[in-house]
Amino acid sequence: MNDTFRFSRRGLIRAGAGVSLAAPGLGAGAQSASAAVAVTKRFDLAEPSYDLFRSKDTHGARVQQSFAFDWKNKFLYVATKRSGSAESDGDLCINKMDFDGNYLSYMHLDDFGHGVAFAAVPDGSDTELWIGCAANSGGYGTALAPITYRGGTTLGSPAASAAYRPIAGASEYTCSVDPVYERMIVRYHTSAGKRIAVYPLSAFTTRSFGTPPADFKQPSIPGTAQGYTLYGSYMYFLTGDAYPGDALPRATATRTSPASTSTRAP
Repeated sequence: MNDTFRFSRRGLIRAGAGVSLAAPGLGAGAQSASAAVAVTKRFDLAEPSYDLFRSKDTHGARVQQSFAFDWKNKFLYVATKRSGSAESDGDLCINKMDFDGNYLSYMHLDDFGHGVAFAAVPDGSDTELWIGCAANSGGYGTALAPITYRGGTTLGSPAASAAYRPIAGASEYTCSVDPVYERMIVRYHTSAGKRIAVYPLSAFTTRSFGTPPADFKQPSIPGTAQGYTLYGSYMYFLTGDAYPGDALPRATATRTSPASTSTRAP
């Protein structure tokens, strides 16, 4: 398996072939995890990546924050910060695109969050977006909300108390879905720092969370985390810092097994 997804945060979408995550204890240096997450194969990030499409326009002038695929209805959703809004406002623009990279429509989300990561879950012919909401003063979502995408509309954020906070004591939330193994990964913030939890996707579709099969401290990774995803038993981080020119962030694969750790970057 040698697929890799890479996206330029300068607005030119560049998607490639895959990325990975691992077994029970997602992440290098995982503090705790469960053997309920079986070890899977991982993507080799030393292999080259290839353009799926690039130089495609989105609504507004801001660069992308993250993206998610509706794997059944065949749509790509790209989150960007809202043009004219401050970083701390949590205002997002969700762009809907087809699998050829053609822009189709947009939806505005007011006061939702930073858009570090979100999930697109098919719901019949609709797409349900699980995304951070109720932005705090820093512009980060303090809960997770399921939003049915509706092009050309603007939606205000629900209060955190009216949304979902599956981890007791967490102050910030983002998430990403693994459609192959039907899991949802949640990155959340506590007073002790960032942590990672992995749930079965059914916990989100039924709104019944309980104890996640895996929950551990975010491992130390090189660079600044900009985005992440899950595939099987491996978690993949996209890292990068502010830069001039067109350099791309790096992708790092982190195994989720508590028994052994593995981190590899191209």
